[in-house]
Amino acid sequence: MISVGAETVVLGVFSQIIILLCFNFWVYATKGNTLWPFPSISDTWAIKPTSFLARYFGSVAALQFLLLVIMIYYSIKNSKFRNPNVSVIVPPVVCLAFGVIAVFFFSLVPAICDNDIAANCRGNPSLHGTIAAIFFTALNLLIIFLYADYFDYNNESNKVVCVSALTAGATFTIINKILHFLGDAKNIFEWLDVFAVLSMMLVFVYYNNPINIKVNFGLVSELPSNVYFYVLPSVLATTACVFFVLNLIFTFSANYLQGRVDLNNSWPSIESLQVYPPSNWSTHWVYNMMAPFISIGQIVISLTWAAECKTPANSLLNAMLGSASTVAMICLAWSGETTYSYLHKASSNTFFIAYDIYMAIVIVWGFEVTDPKGFWSLVQKILKIIISSGLLTLVRFTSINVGLSFEVLEWINYVCIFAFVCVLLYETAPKVNNYVIAISGSAH
Repeated sequence: MISVGAETVVLGVFSQIIILLCFNFWVYATKGNTLWPFPSISDTWAIKPTSFLARYFGSVAALQFLLLVIMIYYSIKNSKFRNPNVSVIVPPVVCLAFGVIAVFFFSLVPAICDNDIAANCRGNPSLHGTIAAIFFTALNLLIIFLYADYFDYNNESNKVVCVSALTAGATFTIINKILHFLGDAKNIFEWLDVFAVLSMMLVFVYYNNPINIKVNFGLVSELPSNVYFYVLPSVLATTACVFFVLNLIFTFSANYLQGRVDLNNSWPSIESLQVYPPSNWSTHWVYNMMAPFISIGQIVISLTWAAECKTPANSLLNAMLGSASTVAMICLAWSGETTYSYLHKASSNTFFIAYDIYMAIVIVWGFEVTDPKGFWSLVQKILKIIISSGLLTLVRFTSINVGLSFEVLEWINYVCIFAFVCVLLYETAPKVNNYVIAISGSAH
């Protein structure tokens, strides 16, 4: 069982975002961009390579932030105040709602860039600005709610001073974000607000975690007794697979309606559908936000295989191939067909080749945790070999004429991969579902 406290999670969010902001600002400055008017955070995310880094690390930070918001919710919901006279104005569920809103819009900020010209962005400044404003508003209100109702002050005067300062600072920042009344210096307060809010979140968790809230990953049998919430990694991975397929349908539909797809000439490649808005926005979001869930599913499958498989070498090889494919998937989200095309092509090839070999190994050697009369019956095994598309990679990268274009084979391969993940998780559910992600707490 792996257990991580809320203090570690908030420190991870804090350090990751701060490092990302500072690195992006350094890259922005070293590329000869003017520092006055002072750039906004979004300005430093609109150039290469910071736009790619912001999408990935921003999404990872958003997922960690979501975990932190859920941990804070259960902490303030289940803890007893040291001062029984403290009255709660904002219930915990409202704090959770504002936290989830802040996380969702934060995840959209790097996906929809603040530049509608550069090939590495192709965003929408107006939409980006609106999303950022909602994020700042929700996050600042969350901090005010937490410090107004759930922070343990030494006396009431300290509470009044702290909450008043937070409210004044948040109001000033949000109004300035909308009206830009500070002119060329308006963006300075955006940076200050982010640093201040992250710092206040860090302080809140470190000094106000009376039930020692933790997130745990491991076997159900090893979970602590006081569990508030849990989710199956297999459910997260299956959900991610659905999102990937839905994104493929959405990008095809959007490009078709925009007149970018001419089915009379040829079938479009997947990469060509992810270049222009809004398809590139949805692709940035889905690939970066959902890839970690696929990775989690891959981890539990590898752990189950290692525990049950009679061939340790196959277990290690499968873990390596599964990891290679998920890393390649992340690199696909970093790059694009028209920007860093060499990285995109290499990542695409690695993703398909690694996972096709992975599927072939799973089928040929068998997965001992499944029912031999069900999943591995002769008819179903033949069907799985066909569905798994293990031979498609060979066909895709040769000149063999099978009556299907490279693009059609790519689509078939893509859909089959995610269908295979879902089937594999379902068929191995009795063993895979022994692993959970849970949030627990225990009184000091």
